[in-house]
Amino acid sequence: MTKHGALLLSLGLALAGCDSDPATDAGVIRDAAMDSGAGEDDAGGGDEDAGRDAGGETGSDAGLDGGPEDAGPTDAGVCEDSPCRLVSPQCGCAAGEGCTLNDASERVCEPSGPGGEGADCSVDACQPGFVCGDGPDYDVCLRFCADDTDCVGGEGSRCLIDFGVARACTTACDPVANTGCPSGAGCTIVQTAPGSGDYFINCRPAGAAATGDVCGNELDCEGGNSCRSAAGPRRCTAWCRTDADCGSGETCVFELTVGTTTYGRCALPPPPT
Repeated sequence: MTKHGALLLSLGLALAGCDSDPATDAGVIRDAAMDSGAGEDDAGGGDEDAGRDAGGETGSDAGLDGGPEDAGPTDAGVCEDSPCRLVSPQCGCAAGEGCTLNDASERVCEPSGPGGEGADCSVDACQPGFVCGDGPDYDVCLRFCADDTDCVGGEGSRCLIDFGVARACTTACDPVANTGCPSGAGCTIVQTAPGSGDYFINCRPAGAAATGDVCGNELDCEGGNSCRSAAGPRRCTAWCRTDADCGSGETCVFELTVGTTTYGRCALPPPPT
């Protein structure tokens, strides 16, 4: 089973979580991800690379719409793409195989497996139309795409992960419930460029610091958190959609929108003056 170092949170982008020294965060996260390109900072810095073994910038090019249920069966007969097609519907491969990329960034037919979008592909192969992104702490099935319209896994998924010769969608996980990512990963919100106001959702390596713990950058935190400074040291701060997502006495301070959904971070109200 071929895996690619395409991790999942970078692409020259900035994590949308911290408001203190974001450039420092970006460097720390780049160092933590290295070959996989998991660059992120949590509010405005930037980092590069989301597809080390096979490429490395943001953009769109490659095309696919899903697994066997939405990509249609592969067809080993006539196929305009040689030797096979990554986009939906796939073609050029035999039944039970999918068109994917090998370690040399070449299109090949390989046996497919049960893994759909966001699935752990460290053991089982991905469905046709997906590629196994190899990160520093987890492996995840990523959907091939030509542009954002192919990213049909859920709101916040964007065609931004670059393998050089092909692209894949970010994973539409849930940053509030922290679901939809493999073991070893957590869900968060990412900004495409510092100050752009253009956000998407993706998995990142998960840290050990719980909500409320002091953090240096978002990679220190468990999934579902940003690393934010309000008054005092930076702390892991939970993502939220409403006050009901927050702890006792906290409110959801709305700050950004992904697609049609507004997200905030849980915070205690300021003390009375």
